[in-house]
Amino acid sequence: MLVIYATFICWFVFFPPRLLSWLLMFVAVVLGYVRFWRPRVGRWAIGFFLAALVAAFLPIDITFHNAPGPPHFVRYVCGMPSPHGTERHKRGEIYLSGSCLVYGNEPKYVLVW
Repeated sequence: MLVIYATFICWFVFFPPRLLSWLLMFVAVVLGYVRFWRPRVGRWAIGFFLAALVAAFLPIDITFHNAPGPPHFVRYVCGMPSPHGTERHKRGEIYLSGSCLVYGNEPKYVLVW
């Protein structure tokens, strides 16, 4: 179980903030703690850990960005936007990351609310 906790700490250091994988990793850590009271839960913790690892490399993610209209997927854009890009962001057509840092495994699309 120590390996899962060490990986959880490294997750925040080496991977960009991806909400979907963080939620799955959080569930894996909680189930890891519950494992001491219920031994069968350990399998679920490993399953959620593997799901979080896979979710870190998916081309989609979830955000808390509020966009007009129903929840939908929009393109994820890094870097300094043009005035046209800023207008598209306000209309909910793209999602601006707010950062110029590129990790290499950013999502291509994000779910906005």
